[in-house]
Amino acid sequence: MRIANDANCLAVSEAIDGAGAGQSLVFAVIIGTGSGAGVAINGESRIGGNGNAGEWGHNPLPWMDEDELRYRQEVPCYCGQQGCIETFVSGTGFGIDYQRLSGVHRKGAEIASLLAQQDPIAELAMSRYELRLAKSLAQVVNLIDPDVIVLGGGMSNVDRLYQTVPVLMKKWVFGGECETPVLKAQHGDSSGVRGAAWLWPLNG
Repeated sequence: MRIANDANCLAVSEAIDGAGAGQSLVFAVIIGTGSGAGVAINGESRIGGNGNAGEWGHNPLPWMDEDELRYRQEVPCYCGQQGCIETFVSGTGFGIDYQRLSGVHRKGAEIASLLAQQDPIAELAMSRYELRLAKSLAQVVNLIDPDVIVLGGGMSNVDRLYQTVPVLMKKWVFGGECETPVLKAQHGDSSGVRGAAWLWPLNG
């Protein structure tokens, strides 16, 4: 029996014939209702001895500022810890932060519509989101320096992330230099299912 979680399946799919094709180390992130990640090495899912490889979303957000420290206290993670990356960079976390800023609960699509209208609160929420995602991914570069980072899930459809986040990451990567590509999952919502299929290689 071969089992991998959705993020690891995303990583495999995108490593084999997606946005990370041809790269030996692919770090794939799901930023949807929740947030998780997977690692593919030479097209194969890295699970780890504890089965925890890629549990990026349940590490603390790095380099927290004063507001993020307050957020940590106000928005606990379902896992029982506080300050988890998931609570900040999931689509749910984005919506919560917008509500903290505006006092109004809105769905992600509504906030995106406000962004298109250059709404200042929506812009502030997105700018804060971009910085938090950049810090979280910079930590990954400092740890495993992947060849490519691939984003999937609902928030991955925000096209501006692919211009803003790589630039912001440089501040947090050791040495201040970072050219790691941050790319949108080529196979979209189907990538996880495709990756599950790839757990059985054609010659396996």
